[in-house]
Amino acid sequence: MIEGLSDVGRLATGEERERIINSKVQFIDRVITWLYAHKSEIDDGNFILLGYPLNEYWPEYFVEALKSKIYRVNAIKYALYYFAKDDEMEAESSNSLIGYLIREGYIDQYEAEIDNSSLSDEDREIVRKRIKDITKDVAMDRDS
Repeated sequence: MIEGLSDVGRLATGEERERIINSKVQFIDRVITWLYAHKSEIDDGNFILLGYPLNEYWPEYFVEALKSKIYRVNAIKYALYYFAKDDEMEAESSNSLIGYLIREGYIDQYEAEIDNSSLSDEDREIVRKRIKDITKDVAMDRDS
């Protein structure tokens, strides 16, 4: 479904493109809201399944969602949760999703985002450690 959604409107331009992108981002925001509302009924493995196709087929989702104050909170919350739960994500790379969020200043004061997330204490520590590692990588990338 995400692969198909990612293709919708790729050739559109101008206002039509913006309208289509906003509709798609709004749809994913609703999916994320639903997932959190039903989180107790869904195991972690199934919860993060949305992240795989988003990263593979529509990586621009996070870029588009983070532009909007309306969708930014859910996107960051989901990114942190996905980052904590997905061992296969490029945790050490400054090119990863969290690296992008740090570099663009969306998680410059990441303690607040972590503290306000629904992560367990153990997952919060995992995220803090990974973010600190990536922050060092991002700083090194800027210096070189």
